[in-house]
Amino acid sequence: MTAKAAGLGIIHKILMFFVIINIIGDIGNVVLWLGIPSSRALSLNTGLIGNAVGAGNVLIAGSVILIIVAVVYIVSFLGLFKKMK
Repeated sequence: MTAKAAGLGIIHKILMFFVIINIIGDIGNVVLWLGIPSSRALSLNTGLIGNAVGAGNVLIAGSVILIIVAVVYIVSFLGLFKKMK
């Protein structure tokens, strides 16, 4: 028999909420970069990624990085969801 801690449910709900916000933010950022090219100027083109891969490939590299991060958050969300059940 396994005992469940008293506040474990609320902690998991809060963590799941923050993970969902991160997933939406990462995917939303990629959509914003694709939809409004001028939005990349400050956040992507002049940053570390822009200097490393060049101005021509910065959109692809930045999008791939954020999609990978979103996938990691999705996996952690599924783990938290499974732990709650």
